[in-house]
This record gives sequence, C-alpha cells and structure tokens, in this order.
Amino acid sequence: MARLRSLPAQRVVRAKREARLFAAHGARVVLTDILAEQGQVVAADIGEAACFVLHDVASEADWARVVETALNTFGAVDILVNNAAISRPLKLEHTDLATYLQIVGVNQVGVFLGMRAVLEPMKRAGGGGSSTSAPLPRCRAPQPCLPTPHPNGRCGA
Repeated sequence: MARLRSLPAQRVVRAKREARLFAAHGARVVLTDILAEQGQVVAADIGEAACFVLHDVASEADWARVVETALNTFGAVDILVNNAAISRPLKLEHTDLATYLQIVGVNQVGVFLGMRAVLEPMKRAGGGGSSTSAPLPRCRAPQPCLPTPHPNGRCGA
C-alpha cells in the first residue's frame, strides 16, 4: 500500500516525523516536494519503504506522475496526506497577481488536484482516505489581508 505525502518547505520537520511514523507502522511512503534534496534525504533515511518524487502540487501532470510512481513502486494508493501550503504575509495593496495566483495554486488548486488524482486508484483498490492539513490564518490586523497561512498566525503584517 502506497502513502502519498506532500512535503512543503515550511513544514519539513513535521512532514519528516509523519513520514517516518507511517513507515514505522508498515506503510510505504511516496514523499513529494519541490525541494528535491531534502525529500531525497528523508526517503533515504526511511529506507526501502519510501521513495521521493519531485513534485509541484499545482501541476496536474506532476500529480499524474506521483500517482503512477506510487502504483508502479508499491502497487496501490490507500491514503493521501495533502499538506502542502505556502504563505506570503503581505498586505493586499502590496500583493501582485502572480503572488496571489501562486498561493492559490499551492493552497487550493494543489489540494483539489491531489484528491482528484488519487480518486480512481483508491476506488479500484476498494477505498482509501485523504487528510488535508494546512495552518489556517488568524487575521487580527485591521487592514485587508490575504487568506493565507502566516508562520506566527497573523495576516497582513
């Protein structure tokens, strides 16, 4: 059974811990990230129960490649831990469209693409599960702010 992981730069420590925990309990783990070196190190540390795939969560083609790797390497997809997230703590008036679209691409489109990519393989396997986790913003600032996670829980700072 394959486990898909999304390994965002901001949450590397947590993701490493989760991937190791899954593997310690018998799961086979596919780690993914745009940071190849870090992902490869974690997969190597876990050993034969893990592999790494370079992956942009906002890319439909990358999701197809991740699922194909999971199926070819481990035979099935049973669970998706979809935890990629980025933050750009900028005031609305200082945020350009490209930055906003990058945030939406990772934090929203990536989640959608991930769930859609694993749906058919999970159906064929008789079921599966998905967990999506990302820090939610706590906007305390009086000015308009982007609806994105901020490391210290503030928006527009």
